[in-house]
Amino acid sequence: RTHEVLNYVGFGEERYRTMETYSTGMRQRAKLAQALVHDPKLLFLDEPTNGLDPVGRVAMLDLILDIARQRDVAILLSSHLLPDVEHVCERVVLLHQGKVMQQGVIRELIGGTTTRFRVRVKENADRFAAALADRGIAVEQGEDGAILVSMESGADRRDVFRIAQSANVQLREFAPVRNRLEDVFVNAMAGSA
Repeated sequence: RTHEVLNYVGFGEERYRTMETYSTGMRQRAKLAQALVHDPKLLFLDEPTNGLDPVGRVAMLDLILDIARQRDVAILLSSHLLPDVEHVCERVVLLHQGKVMQQGVIRELIGGTTTRFRVRVKENADRFAAALADRGIAVEQGEDGAILVSMESGADRRDVFRIAQSANVQLREFAPVRNRLEDVFVNAMAGSA
């Protein structure tokens, strides 16, 4: 069983080296192998990607997904790295100082339909942002120079194009801004203050 689990987590010939020579990623996989060797039905993982480089992080997350899906193991993942949680989990419980702030299915918490869009224009961004604001559309400056447009639910997205045309501004990008679990977390924490 040990050889099977070590192969499963990707050790191969590395299993014959001493633990002191292992990288952080290898040590994390060794810990995971120790947890899997007894074929658990429930697995508690605390910060399993801690200290891993981007490639090792993705490999660990994919391994965790495979454990849950192919080995039918329920996984409870504790992490402050919310993109990792989004990648692996279906449900989430957001805690703050030991209190449940929000919980539910991630897909539902994030929301299916977006009302925020990233807009880039060729020139005259300030004039375009003012024209949008004059029509009651909320606008903010994005970190990357784009304009972030927030529309009310059910508003016609084509209004942005009409306003651009009337302001004689050429749109270069109009893309939905996908909500993230981090946004849900920040909003939940703001509600607790």
